[in-house]
Amino acid sequence: MAFKFTRAYFIVSFLFIAMISAAHFNGTTINLNYLGYATFLLLLTAGIAIHPVLTTYGKISLSAPYIVCVVWIIWVFSSILWSQASMISHICAWVVSGFPFAFLLWPWIKPYLSENVFYKLLLAVTLFYGLWAILEFLQTSKPTLGPMLYQGNFGALFAAMLLPTSAYFILESNNKRSLKFAILFLLLAALFSTYSRGAILSYLITLPVLFFIAYKQKLSITKPLLILIVLTISSGFCVYGYALITKDQQPLSNKISTIQGASSISQRLMIYQSSWEVYKQYPLLGTGINSFKVVYPSTRNPAEHSAGVYVHNDYLQFLQEGGPVLLILLILPLWLQASLLLKACRLNVLKQPLITAGFTLASSTFFIHAVADFIFYNFCLSLFAGFYLAIAYQQVPVSKEKTITLENPKFMFGISSFAILILWSIQSVDNYIAYKMSGQPMNSKQLLFYLS
Repeated sequence: MAFKFTRAYFIVSFLFIAMISAAHFNGTTINLNYLGYATFLLLLTAGIAIHPVLTTYGKISLSAPYIVCVVWIIWVFSSILWSQASMISHICAWVVSGFPFAFLLWPWIKPYLSENVFYKLLLAVTLFYGLWAILEFLQTSKPTLGPMLYQGNFGALFAAMLLPTSAYFILESNNKRSLKFAILFLLLAALFSTYSRGAILSYLITLPVLFFIAYKQKLSITKPLLILIVLTISSGFCVYGYALITKDQQPLSNKISTIQGASSISQRLMIYQSSWEVYKQYPLLGTGINSFKVVYPSTRNPAEHSAGVYVHNDYLQFLQEGGPVLLILLILPLWLQASLLLKACRLNVLKQPLITAGFTLASSTFFIHAVADFIFYNFCLSLFAGFYLAIAYQQVPVSKEKTITLENPKFMFGISSFAILILWSIQSVDNYIAYKMSGQPMNSKQLLFYLS
């Protein structure tokens, strides 16, 4: 039978390469080359997926979570206008918009990819890095950093994937669990190899919730629970046992400056306090996306020795950089997660309640981890978090779907005008900042010229 390229093949291929590219940094906080590759492929995927939807049906689904995502993206890019570090905000606005973009992207590609196929795609990407983590650990016996160059972000990738995989593991019959057994062990070993306390804790916190929902659904959970407990303990012993045996034989220098050891708690508290002091100076709009590294030195505690790039608490950093609006936008998905988990606990509400819970909890691990680390400033993790929550949300039956149509001329005129206004505003402010940095005086006529 001849192989036929369909829209689905292109979408799967582009998404796989995009997710791989999004995870690579190669020694910099954000590698523009890899970010550019991932962005191009994701936008190309969106175009391929949404084009027939628009031309055939002429409408896009509209509900509260999608509105929140659109507002999130608009607000993040708008913060460039008042940013204290305009150039950095330009680069990072897209990164911080990864979560809402992925949430919006999944409904567009859903007509071409089933949930199971998409899960396998995300699993393939995670397993690729899981093997990377294990091989790196065998060579170094030290916390694995992978291409992300930070063990906290690397561990978050594995902690999240363990939840939907565990859900499928519980639902499968005994004779079909062998493959999932091997996958779970690999993911757990990769997780423990990162030594990421936040990632491990987020997994341990969410796993009991998954089993509680399985219990509420009257599923048989005794055997899967015992197997997962044994797998978790054995993988941890294997990883840390190997490290103890070989710790003096394979030294590895730190690749980047990170907060290490028990003292990290006091170090983080110092950063939090400094970030709060910055926020009090800009309480309404914040300082602009990812401007923390620029404004932080003015309030930095001399006893704090981190790299000074992130607050290590996304909620506080969102507040400091995007004001109360951006913090609220980050908190709103927590309400959606709670709603989905409550529905999963009830009988006869969802078609696949445990699968919905697994994907919801996978997204929750990122939000839990973000309390003490920078998660949503990582493009790959933001995309994964958005996809997981979108998959869970799409499983909820909708009684009456609201839509916006492209046939409404008033709507199209309003959207086009707003987009032009945003582009004009960003360009004019950029021109103004560039002229101001040149050190030349500016009169009212020149100001009008640069704003036009």
